[in-house]
Amino acid sequence: MKFVKKALVVLGVLIVVLVVFLLTQPDETTIERSISINAPAAVVFEQVNGLKNWESWSYWKKQDPTMVNAYGEQVAGTGAWYSWTSENSGTGRLEITETVPNQVINTKIEFDGQGQGRGYWKFEEIDGATQVTWGFISDADGNLIGRFFNLMLDGMIAPSFEQGLSEIKSIAEATPTSSLPITTKHISGGPVLGISGESASTDSEAVGASMALGFGQVMEYMNQNNIKQRGMPGAIYTSMDPVVMTCVIGVAEGTEGSGDIVALQSYEGKVVEGIHKGDYANLSESHAELTRYMQDNALEPAGAPFEVYATDPGIVTDTTQWVTYIFYPFSR
Repeated sequence: MKFVKKALVVLGVLIVVLVVFLLTQPDETTIERSISINAPAAVVFEQVNGLKNWESWSYWKKQDPTMVNAYGEQVAGTGAWYSWTSENSGTGRLEITETVPNQVINTKIEFDGQGQGRGYWKFEEIDGATQVTWGFISDADGNLIGRFFNLMLDGMIAPSFEQGLSEIKSIAEATPTSSLPITTKHISGGPVLGISGESASTDSEAVGASMALGFGQVMEYMNQNNIKQRGMPGAIYTSMDPVVMTCVIGVAEGTEGSGDIVALQSYEGKVVEGIHKGDYANLSESHAELTRYMQDNALEPAGAPFEVYATDPGIVTDTTQWVTYIFYPFSR
């Protein structure tokens, strides 16, 4: 009987010590793992931003054959989500709450009957390789059992993070990379003079001939009116097939057009930028890559795509040195 009493006393003391210890612990616990991947950030980012890609590298999906995923209408970018049901892993839901293309992905994770947490991904490209960090934040919200659970969290989920990152590394490093440098940025607009034109064919020679005619007409108007050029010429595409475009040249504020020559303001805002190097004949391939990038990252178009020709072919005859900036405006 004395032994039982002593055991109960010891147990009571241990419980008090545990409670006091848990009271001193923070509500939030962060678990984080990183890996270096020999691939561009855009390639690695796509593996995480597209939720259906998770089935190829997710530790939990590979370990649990009873897991079934269901996806929302949107499967990539901010607002995309999927839910899971499983005999072994329960049910839950993950949603992407914020993205910064090729840099950051934040998620919200709900475990049915077991609370929720926040996940995050960071991507930093250095010399062609990408440092990827995957983290999870658990908030006990004052619950002592939750704080106790947090103490064991690293041992429970860190191995799955390490395995998942290793799988992403294998996939990303085996993925052919694009030769087109792609970034997102904010650009400023400005005044331009332009003229609309249309090419009956999408053939680069036919489009080039239509452009040459358009730029020639704008330049003629500028010369007749002593209007100085500001910046390089460009083209705004209102349709790609058939090709309908407005050939534009930058001018000073307050410049007016006349007849077919119209005064416009070029786009100002967020864009996906691709830097095409080489002959204009392959521009359509670069446009296709930018279109895929927009789709993969669930970016909503906010205007017509446009090009800016940084190289004057009349001065630089080596086509390998020609540089064209391609911009796709987006809203989010």
